[in-house]
Amino acid sequence: MVTSFMIPLLYKEGTYRLKDFHEDFGDSIDFDYDAQYQIFTYMVPVGEDCRHRIRLYQIPEETMTETLKAYYDENGQLQKITAWLYEKESLLYIHYADLEDARQKIKCFAVSNADAIAELVCANCTDVVARLFIEYFWDGEAIDFHALSGTPEQKEALEREYPEYDDIGDNSGDYFSDRIYGDNHTFGIMLCCAEYEQFDFFQYAVDIMTERVREKTVDRLQKTDDFKFIALQYD
Repeated sequence: MVTSFMIPLLYKEGTYRLKDFHEDFGDSIDFDYDAQYQIFTYMVPVGEDCRHRIRLYQIPEETMTETLKAYYDENGQLQKITAWLYEKESLLYIHYADLEDARQKIKCFAVSNADAIAELVCANCTDVVARLFIEYFWDGEAIDFHALSGTPEQKEALEREYPEYDDIGDNSGDYFSDRIYGDNHTFGIMLCCAEYEQFDFFQYAVDIMTERVREKTVDRLQKTDDFKFIALQYD
């Protein structure tokens, strides 16, 4: 069974819950919920003539309908939508006034997200490290950005097992440390709401976060003489 509800793009200034909307207000963001698979699907406006599909998985219907909030500015423009998901108030939509507004908001997020990851890296990597990796991926829907460390012992074990590969120690996929994540959900939503055909916001944010993590971690870690910081995109 699929149920639907709408959030108008233009309304009165203020913050509203879903129960506050009782009629068709014209242009809107329409949410469809598939109860069988617990999937919310909705299309967000991107620029003037485009919409981008977003899917959220394993979300109980009442969680969304009871906690959703829509925020409108003094001009009645919908600025963002949030709901209490993943144990916090989570972004579902964000409005960008123009390309530069999107660039600034995504930059602000990238800096704060990278700082959070860097602090986790430093808190978790208290022993000597030989490698610190940044891995990232985005296919227009699924998104990932995380850090991963490698110990000298792990690196030496790889080199003994695969002596024919000179760069085996630089392959992040052969390390099995815990991956350290930031807020990939918000990152994905912000990208989906941006007009990325005009500008590569994904790589823009990745570059900011990668360099920020490097600046905030490398000098604080205990490192081997052959330590490397390596950033790579995977598929």
